[in-house]
This record gives sequence, C-alpha cells and structure tokens, in this order.
Amino acid sequence: MSTRAAGFETDFQKLLDAKRETAAGVDALVDVIIEDVAHRGDAALIEYTRRFDCVDLTVSGLRLTGREIDESAAAASPETVTALRLAAERIEDFHRRQIPPPIDNIETFWSPAEKAMASQSLACSFVGSSMTVERGLSEFLKITKPDELIVAGLIYDQAARLRSYEITAEVQERLGSEERKVRVPAAV
Repeated sequence: MSTRAAGFETDFQKLLDAKRETAAGVDALVDVIIEDVAHRGDAALIEYTRRFDCVDLTVSGLRLTGREIDESAAAASPETVTALRLAAERIEDFHRRQIPPPIDNIETFWSPAEKAMASQSLACSFVGSSMTVERGLSEFLKITKPDELIVAGLIYDQAARLRSYEITAEVQERLGSEERKVRVPAAV
C-alpha cells in the first residue's frame, strides 16, 4: 500500500477497520508453528517461509553469506532501511517491556509457593564479581556435570543485563583456559 496510490485513504481505513488478531490467537498460532519447526526443522521453516513470505527457499539457501548481506544492504532504498530500523526499534521496545520492573518489597508480592520456587532457582544462581560467579559456577559444574549450560539474564536494567553477560563471558574464558579441568560448553 502506497500513500501516493489513488484510493489510499479508503484502503487504509479498510485496513484499520479490519478485524485484528487477538494476542491470544496470535500466541496460539505462533506456538503451533514453533513446535512444528522444532519437530520438523528446516522442512517446516521452508514451508512456512513459502506460505507466509511467498519465498521459495532451499536448505542451502537458508543462510546468507556476509557478502549477500552487504550487497542487499547497499542496494536497499533509504525508505527500506528506515522502515527496518523502525521495526527493529519497535521489536526491541516490545521485548524490553516484557521484563517487569523491579519490585520494592518482594515479600508483599509473592505467594509461599512462588517464594519456594524462586529459592530453588536461586540455589543455582551466581551473583557478584566475575571471581564470585566463577567459584559458584565451578562448584555447580563439579556437582552436576551438565552436558549443556544455559545462561539467562532476566534483568530489567539493560546495562546491568549486558554486564551480567560480560561477566559470564569472562568466566567462560577463564574456565576454558584451564585446559578444560572444568568443561564449560560453548553455550555459556
């Protein structure tokens, strides 16, 4: 739809008046798609790309090379770049709002069951300097001997969240440099 097209106002009003999906309806559909992609992998991804984006892909065409990305970026119109930047900002803003702000007094907020679950989760959390995190993580890895380690940083403050990931990277590097006395998978 172009603002320069004849009948734009009428078409735009029809779009605004059209029934919109509810968040629950969209979430349910997205859950089905994610489950299908998780189960069938690339075949499902290719099928959904054809269905929703009208693009025929092959397995070999799923990953773009750096050169292809650079060429496409250079060929994009300023309007397209602006639209993509706006979309990225909106997506980031949406996800930022998914993390709730801190609560002044958690004791007035949670139930005993929630407190018990949080306490159990926090038993596997390591907070502090990189050396403190390294000591806690090393002990955790010795006891549990996991095949994989997934790090989550659900921290409201973006700078604090990034610092948390920086500390994690520092710890991974140090633990990895000890000739894998403690094996930390690349997923850390």
